Formats: sequence, C-alpha cells, structure tokens
Amino acid sequence: MARYWMAEGLDEEAQDFVRNSMEEHRIRTFFANLLAPSPFHWHFQQSYEALVSEYYLPGISGLLNGIEHSLRATVATLDGNDLDGDIGTTLSNRLLLEAHNKGMEIDILRMPGESDLVTGVVSRKVNVGLVMLRHDICHGNFRRFRRDVDGIEYFTPEYLLPTAITLLDISYKWAVHLNEFLFRHDLKHLSEDHGNIPDNPLFSRL
Repeated sequence: MARYWMAEGLDEEAQDFVRNSMEEHRIRTFFANLLAPSPFHWHFQQSYEALVSEYYLPGISGLLNGIEHSLRATVATLDGNDLDGDIGTTLSNRLLLEAHNKGMEIDILRMPGESDLVTGVVSRKVNVGLVMLRHDICHGNFRRFRRDVDGIEYFTPEYLLPTAITLLDISYKWAVHLNEFLFRHDLKHLSEDHGNIPDNPLFSRL
C-alpha cells in the first residue's frame, strides 16, 4: 500500500498522512479484524468505540458481555452444540473452567491482584475477579467504585476509568488469543494483525 502511494508521487508529508490514517483505521477496527465474522465481535468493537467516546459504563458492560459470549459460543461450538439454542452457563467460574478444559488460555482474563486464575476457578469457593466485575457492573453494584466527596459516598461513571483501562488491555490480549485458538480449530482464518496489539488509548486520561 505504501509503495502504491509513493508511486503516485506524493510528497513525504502526504505519505505520512496516509500511513497515519491507515494505522488509525487498524486501531479502530482491531477487534473486528481479529474476530469477525463471529457471534460476538460486535460486543468488542462497539465497546471500544464507547470507551474512546468516554462512555465507560456501556463500554465496560459490552467488553464483559463480549468475553462472556466468546467463552460460551466457543465452548458450545467445540461441543457441537447449535448456537441458536442453549449455549450453556453465563460468565462464572464454571464457564471459565470449561473453557480451560477445552484448551483456552483463561489466565489472560486474570484481574490485577490475582496470581493464578486456573486455581481460582478450580476451587469454585469464591468468584474470580472477572466474574465479580461482571456481576457488579451488569447488576449495578457500584459500591466498590464509589468515592468519598465531602463525606458523602458518590459514584459517577468516570470513576470506572481505571477498570476500563484494565479490561480493554485484557480484551486486546483475549482477542489475539481467540483468533489464534479459533484458527487452530479450523474455525477462523489467522488475522495478519493478531500479534500487533494497539496501545491503550485510555491511558492518557489518567
């Protein structure tokens, strides 16, 4: 592509513009490039668009739903089940363990402070961090995200920015793993972009 534009006689500034535009497009469509077509790629793609637009609550909810859907759909597909029917449990220690038993690298989904996700899901005594986050966000349990403002506990979606950064980082790595995993099982082509994870665009907002 770069050679084509250079052949058209564009100056260096114009070539830089084209290269930057192509890179911006790659970053914006990272999830779609790795995961489409699939039953779950739009969860990730539109969640990214929500997060960069500062819609943290729907963005985080969408990423969690995308992770859940990708686990459920992949496990169901490997079991030979129809995706139009019952595709099993929602996000839980049990679902993560099923994915691990299928060969998926669930440790990618480990939240900060967790040392070994596999041990956590095997024990089943306490929900692992990702499951706890899913329950809190999707059921509106915002207590642990609230802050003290003049003696009053207060919540606004902007307080979810650190969580959004963490979950987007995890989702980038998870998308790469999904692409490679599905390719190994003859369920998807291997994306040329599978090893080129973008920088997290949310870091600059801290």
